[in-house]
Amino acid sequence: MYYAPGKDMFYASLPVAGRSGTLRNRMKNTPAQGTVLAKTGTLRGVRALSGYIKHPNFGMVLFSILANNPHQSGSSLVRSIDKIVLQISTIKPCN
Repeated sequence: MYYAPGKDMFYASLPVAGRSGTLRNRMKNTPAQGTVLAKTGTLRGVRALSGYIKHPNFGMVLFSILANNPHQSGSSLVRSIDKIVLQISTIKPCN
């Protein structure tokens, strides 16, 4: 979608971490708040998050994370996904 016509409408439809939609209560008060736009996915034992990070050092970063573990709670899977996204959003260049 990054290069597609209508991308602005698509981006505007995505929830924003710590601010709106299904991400309004996720990654609040972290560097990811307001910079992560993503779509969630949920099935029994499965959680997913795919979207974009407006990264201060690397520009637009795309990601897709799928956690599939029926032996873990959904909230545990979500916490793990959020940790990964937070790490991506705060990574610094190697200099």
